[in-house]
Formats: sequence, C-alpha cells, structure tokens
Amino acid sequence: MLMAGATSAALGLLGRSARGVASDSLAINASITVEPEPLHDLPRTQYGHFIEHLGSCIKGGVWAEGESDDMFLGGARRELVEAIKSLNPALIRYPGGCFADGYHWKDGIGPRGERPIRKNRAWAKLGPRIGPQEDNHFGTDEFLNLCEAVGAAPQLTANVGSGAAQEAADWVEYCNGPADSKWGSERARNGHPAPYNVKYWYIGNEIFGNYEIGHEQPLEYVNTFKEYARAMRKVSPDLKLIACGNLFRGKMGKDINRIVLTGAGDMIDYLSIHQYVPPFFTPKNLLRYQIGRQEASKSRSIYYDVLGYVSIMREFLEDGHAPLKLYS
Repeated sequence: MLMAGATSAALGLLGRSARGVASDSLAINASITVEPEPLHDLPRTQYGHFIEHLGSCIKGGVWAEGESDDMFLGGARRELVEAIKSLNPALIRYPGGCFADGYHWKDGIGPRGERPIRKNRAWAKLGPRIGPQEDNHFGTDEFLNLCEAVGAAPQLTANVGSGAAQEAADWVEYCNGPADSKWGSERARNGHPAPYNVKYWYIGNEIFGNYEIGHEQPLEYVNTFKEYARAMRKVSPDLKLIACGNLFRGKMGKDINRIVLTGAGDMIDYLSIHQYVPPFFTPKNLLRYQIGRQEASKSRSIYYDVLGYVSIMREFLEDGHAPLKLYS
C-alpha cells in the first residue's frame, strides 16, 4: 500500500502558489512511505456515485426516453448502461441530494403515463430553466433496475424535509417486502416480484442547511431520525441507516456531530459528513469558478486548490471522528 506523505506546511505552500506566489521560489518537501501490508481494509462502498434530478443529470442524461426504440427499460441509452457498468460502481445514491427532501417516492412508480407531474421544489428557486417540472418517469424501479444491471448497490435517501416516517417505511416495504405484503405486491404488479433488498438508506439530506426543504436543528433531527429508524426497521430490521452529520468546519460542525451521535448513536450505522472541494460558494470562489468558469478553462489554480485541501479534509474528518470517541 502506498501512502503519500506531505507536511501541512507544504500543502499550505501549494495553496499560496495558486494565489500568485511563484512556485519555483518555494521549497516543497514530500516523501513516500511504502507499507509492506495494508493498514486496514476499505469497504467497496467507500467509492460510490450519485445521481439527482438536477439539470440534465437524470432527464436527458441517465434517462433519455424517446430518443430511440432500443433503450434499456425504455429510457436509458444502452451504451450509457455499458459505460457505467465498465466503471464497476460500488454504490449509487438516489434521488438526492436536495431533491430528496421534496421527493415523494409514490409519484415515481406504476405506469409512466399515469405518474403525476410535480414541481421540482429543490431546484426551481431560480426559475424553470434551473428546475423544470418533473414528470417522474425515472423513479424507484428504473433506478433499482439500473443498479442491478450495472452491479451497484443502491442507496436511497428518505424524504425528511417534506415527508414522514410512515412514507419512508412504505418505501422500504416496496423495495424489500415480500410479494404478498401491501407495497411488495404493488412492486410485483410493477414487474419485479422479487424484493430488491435495498440495504443502505440515508435519512434526510444536509437537513441542517437553511437552503434545504424542511431544514431542522440538530436536536430536532435526533428525534426525527429515531422516528424514521424505528418505522423503517420495523419493516426491515437489517437496514444500514445513515444519519446527517455536519456541513460546517470548526466548532459548529463538531457540535452538530456530537448532538446527533450522542442523541441517536445507538441507532446510526453511518454518519454522513459533507464537504465540497474547493468550497465553490465562498465569494472568492463564486467569482473564480461559478462566474469565471475557471474549472472549464483548465486553470491550474483549481488543481492547487484541490491538492491543498487535502490537509483541510484530514482536519475535517478528525473533527467528525472526535464525537465518536466521546460517544464510545
């Protein structure tokens, strides 16, 4: 196993070079340590993927219904399915992301022509060009059949922002229940008699952000998580449940993790902590990346920003791990 080692100071210098300091004037030390044996195993699901009803990710992307007569499930390009399969994806998450906290899964099952058209609440805040109407032609069965075809474990995100625990439990039964159960029989009528056996479920998405539909404070979320966990595990006891963790570095992030883990840790299998690299929505980076589109012009600065962020990511993960020590 190879481990690339570099001091945080060296990584900091890389960040400074991206801000205009000539890189050839800086002495950067690095070393590589070769370990004879792996330090520990990583689960295959460490490396996952994510699709969401945002822009053309699903509509016109994964799902291009009507483009030709020979499409997987009637809507996915066969060459796309093969391309995804060639990546050997371990896990794919759906339906979000922010979209998940406004999504009601029952809108996306059954005959496609009978599925309701809904407003994409998560991505419609800046007008119809950002968030068009959602026809729900790509839903639970389409996603889970796609996962089966490409060999990926599915991860579903339950709606906390505008949903309910019973709605999430019904979704579990639709996916995992026997064909003679209420929602399992509905799945069978929709063409999949055997249970999908979805193992990984994320309860809510970034629910502490004030931009999220139905956002909650950490203590509120602890009670919400417990309610969802009880209802969902009553249907399928072996689920692996993922809780929302921090979105913020520093004390605020540590406090969120501590509250969630001490309040509901005995019911949580995984804690999801989100960090974006580089942080695109700071004023400086909005200008550089969102408006200036520097990442599209092969700018070296984004490379140095990402590389320099390694040390910050390590600190971020250590922040997230600290409450685990307190909880244990």
